Amino acid sequence: MNDVPLRFDDVLSSRIREAQQDLAARWLGRLEDLVSVETRSIFPSQDLLDHIPVVISEIAQFLSAPDENIAANTFVTTKARELGILRHQQGASAHQLLREYELLRNILFTFILEETERLTLNPSASEVIRFMKRVDHAIGILTIVTVDTFIQTYTDRIDDQTRRLEGFHRMVSHELRQPLGVLLAASRVLRIADITADPQQSDRAVTAIEKNATRLTELIATITRLAQTRAIAGPSEPGTQRVSIATVATEAARQIRDMADARGVDMRISPELPHVRIDVGQLELMLTNLLSNAIKYSDQSKPARFVEVAPLQDRCGFQVRDNGVGMTDDQRRNVFTPFYRGHPEAADGTGLGLTIVRDCAQSLGASVTVDGAVGEGTTFTVTLPSDRCDD
Repeated sequence: MNDVPLRFDDVLSSRIREAQQDLAARWLGRLEDLVSVETRSIFPSQDLLDHIPVVISEIAQFLSAPDENIAANTFVTTKARELGILRHQQGASAHQLLREYELLRNILFTFILEETERLTLNPSASEVIRFMKRVDHAIGILTIVTVDTFIQTYTDRIDDQTRRLEGFHRMVSHELRQPLGVLLAASRVLRIADITADPQQSDRAVTAIEKNATRLTELIATITRLAQTRAIAGPSEPGTQRVSIATVATEAARQIRDMADARGVDMRISPELPHVRIDVGQLELMLTNLLSNAIKYSDQSKPARFVEVAPLQDRCGFQVRDNGVGMTDDQRRNVFTPFYRGHPEAADGTGLGLTIVRDCAQSLGASVTVDGAVGEGTTFTVTLPSDRCDD
């Protein structure tokens, strides 16, 4: 009789291990019903999808070893942490995670009862209850690890956003202070009683007011666009549609055509750019800022000045290349920093255009890098996730 509990544990554990694929399929099917999406949307890679039955097998191993502590199983806890990070990136909630593990618990409980009735082991009620308590303990440990990781990831993101917001506020305050100071000084000059006796001084004051009022208007508009970009950046997928990058680049070029003509810059859009599924608004915002940045820093000493948008040869994405003034190593390192202007003497600007490009790229799950040298021009490379390209 003393062998009965061990035999029951061993047989049921073995049955769970043998049925790991079927149990995983049951769970994934219930998840699809729960979140109303395809399984591939929850587990985007085959590796993540395949580890579900393996985790179930590890649970079975724990059930057959009374002295084993599943919390010490680094494979299981690592997979649980991966799931916590993944579900955070996908915009799930902690409640949804708890529900997902509750589904797995119920599926295992149902399977145990089904197998107990099917097999001729005749275990006592206490043996079945003890076995199911170990299942409950295993699922509980996995739930704690996954949810703790999920919450920690969520907290880290909030802390990072808070730090960025505080820094952003400090930089905005700094940038607004300078033109406001000029406006205040110019207005005081105009109040001087004998200002009419010096028309040149009056004209300089009016010019300063106009220039800095324009700069403030541009700065506020840019900050508004940046805030909108950051507001939609996050784990949720932006609204997407299928579009040719060439079409969007052509529209972006049309909007700044006068600026390019004034500086004698030829804008070239390659017809070979790929079709992508993307948030068109963010893509256009990226291209507009990259093109206008290239035009601003065109090299007026060169007889032919250009900026071109070209496809990548082996990846999904595009490049924006120019033959402008280029950048030093230090300028390239800081080019995406808010309000940083590597060539303040070359053109007016807020120093936020490339920050917007970076934030749009992050929101789209893309990366953006910069290359080039002084006098040779600059190349910005935007690499999109491979599944965004139709090809």
